Amino acid sequence: MRDVSERFGPWQTAFDRFNHSRIDGTFRRVQDRLQLRLDAEGRINRDVSRDDGGSVRAHAKAAREGERGV
Repeated sequence: MRDVSERFGPWQTAFDRFNHSRIDGTFRRVQDRLQLRLDAEGRINRDVSRDDGGSVRAHAKAAREGERGV
């Protein structure tokens, strides 16, 4: 069973809507507008904020921890 609030409908419907918004660029546009607004208001701390699209890879042991219920 998927953990989605009933107000969003069946989990597959919620996922389909999310995935469509991701693919068509809706989320990127929302993020860009929000960032512009917060920057104009001086609410972005450039010492700690960055969006470079990078990722951090966990050690293989850490990635397997959840498999054993640890």
